[in-house]
Amino acid sequence: MIRKAGDKEGWNIKMLLYGASDTGKTYATSRLSEKYRTLILDVEGGHLSAPTELPYADFADFGEMVRFPDQYPSGMVKVDTWEQAEQILAGLRRNPDRFEVVVIDSLTELQKRCTDWVKSKQTTVVRDLDTLTLQGWGALSEKFRTMVRGYRDLRSHVVFTALEQYSSDDQTGIVRWVPTFDNRKMPFEVVGWMDIVGHAIKREKRKNDGTTDIQRIFRFVSNGREEAKVRGGFLNEEEPPDLVKIFEKVLNH
Repeated sequence: MIRKAGDKEGWNIKMLLYGASDTGKTYATSRLSEKYRTLILDVEGGHLSAPTELPYADFADFGEMVRFPDQYPSGMVKVDTWEQAEQILAGLRRNPDRFEVVVIDSLTELQKRCTDWVKSKQTTVVRDLDTLTLQGWGALSEKFRTMVRGYRDLRSHVVFTALEQYSSDDQTGIVRWVPTFDNRKMPFEVVGWMDIVGHAIKREKRKNDGTTDIQRIFRFVSNGREEAKVRGGFLNEEEPPDLVKIFEKVLNH
């Protein structure tokens, strides 16, 4: 079907949300289950930040969660290995309409699972078992790219989380916050694949009475010191960390 480029009917959000620990990423993504049929892949072990009523399953029970949507409209699945992430992706492709939102928490940790997988497959003998060969680094980058694109291209809304790090441009010397990945080019590649990129920030302000006021926000417009963007410009520079309202704002714009 041919439609206008700006027509959002059938359009799905593809979002990257990155930031330090305790900035509200896991909690915000898990609250999407209040409105949408949501699957969260817990690669990072952040289930304690999710609502206690959200079903939590080991990988072996993923099939049961898919087969019984009335019993498990949403849920969280523990992902321990790269192979498990691949098998879940295959399962979601076979059942493209089962979940309205898929969350990968986090891509930073998923890349570590990919690194473990590549190391286990290396045939070249290296002195340091923690060191990848050049061929290993190439395999790691390609497999990780394929996985991220595979999840991004699902027929559902997809939200990736990641940790943050400083990145310095060798030519300009500019230092900015970017998602954390081992390959220096990877943060900018992943940002480029997304429609929306938000920087999760925790601000602490000391009050006159000696207590600390904590504010968490998601920043979607870059101030020059971070990677952030919104295709279409549907969001404010800063938004409260409520992804349900952020989704509604984007989809109803």
